[in-house]
Amino acid sequence: MKKLLTSILTMTTLIGSLNASATEADVESLIGGTVKVTEDFTVDGHSEFITFKFGRTYSTELSYWRETTCVMVLKQPFYEDKTFLAQDKSYLIEDVKMIKNEYSSYYNFTAHITLKNVKNISHITCKKNGYTKFGVESIRSAFGEYLEFNYPEQDFDGSL
Repeated sequence: MKKLLTSILTMTTLIGSLNASATEADVESLIGGTVKVTEDFTVDGHSEFITFKFGRTYSTELSYWRETTCVMVLKQPFYEDKTFLAQDKSYLIEDVKMIKNEYSSYYNFTAHITLKNVKNISHITCKKNGYTKFGVESIRSAFGEYLEFNYPEQDFDGSL
């Protein structure tokens, strides 16, 4: 009987941990994590930003209805086109703020992501209209293969 109860408790714990990992993590959980450019992209000259949506880049701002759209804002515009090259270097995510703006029929959620020790990028802003907050997977989906977002390193000893 004791063995059966131990097995049930272990299975319940495993199922609970699987369900927890299936939900989308809050954007704030990225604080202390890293961002890395994994595919080259180009910012047009005299532009102050580049937009990412559905894993593609755009040189104009897009509407934010229902899908997460992210904008990488530059510290200052370049005089000519600037290509950000994929590299092994990762940048530390210093701060993330989630802001909820209420409108008459929907909410607008904005995540303001600040990076540490980055030469050309001021910050990253991601937006989504709707009734639910968005999370890390929505941001990853917006950037597609261009940027890789990683959670902070955590010590895990493998035990439950």
